[in-house]
Amino acid sequence: MPQVGFVGRMGTATNGIFVTQLGTITPANGAVCITFNSTTKVVTLFFDTDHSGGYSWTQFGSFGINGSGGADANQSWGLTDSSQLAIRIYGYSSGVAVSSNEVALDNFATTGLAAPILPHDLSVVSITVPKTINLSSRTPSVTKKATVTIQNLGPLTEHITEDILTNLVDFQLTSLAPATCPSPVPVLVLPTTFPIKLSPKRTLRLSYNITFNCANNPGKGTNDFSYAATVHAEAIDGNPDTNPNNDECPRDPNGSDKGCGNRNPDRTLGADIFTDVIMK
Repeated sequence: MPQVGFVGRMGTATNGIFVTQLGTITPANGAVCITFNSTTKVVTLFFDTDHSGGYSWTQFGSFGINGSGGADANQSWGLTDSSQLAIRIYGYSSGVAVSSNEVALDNFATTGLAAPILPHDLSVVSITVPKTINLSSRTPSVTKKATVTIQNLGPLTEHITEDILTNLVDFQLTSLAPATCPSPVPVLVLPTTFPIKLSPKRTLRLSYNITFNCANNPGKGTNDFSYAATVHAEAIDGNPDTNPNNDECPRDPNGSDKGCGNRNPDRTLGADIFTDVIMK
């Protein structure tokens, strides 16, 4: 007679330790319960074949994922307090044909679980600014446009609302020596349509208006202001960027990351970005 019941497993995709509770229940109509003790790092499995009068759980397996504590198997997974686990429950048949609607899962409920950490990887890939600003007594103030381009290197399409966008990128100017001029404040030019859908590998160019009305070094050839930008993936949903090494610009190349900024003498990216304000 075919056997039906419950199977638990801890291991890799091709090998593992199984625990089973099999019988000749026909038809099979049972309940399962999985618990995780975050202190002992033990996953425990339970079943109940007759829950018509309420649940009465019977343990049939436990696994320790921190090297100890499990009754059936133990393995150290090297997890930290911020690591997350995925729970999978499924039904299957081996050697017996199953017709449509003969296997079903329902009434699934969870308590004490954390929302999954969504993998964000945003990178600042370029900053474009005016290299030279000309001021005079007739034109004491000039407003020019600058752009910061970010790229989505993560696996998810990011849906960016207006509130998210205003906190997504920190773009700043620094007044250079002798720093007698206050640093101009870039003003983000908001797009006309939201939300913005930023697909994987696609870029988003943010435009800023910057007003220049002062020169630290009035002559030509001495830079007055430098620039820096940082993208904050946590503005999307509170989850940090999975690769913070490419969040800032300027930055030097690193592995497959080409870097960001002006060209260094060796033609690599990463040099500082400047504007020279000339007072005529």
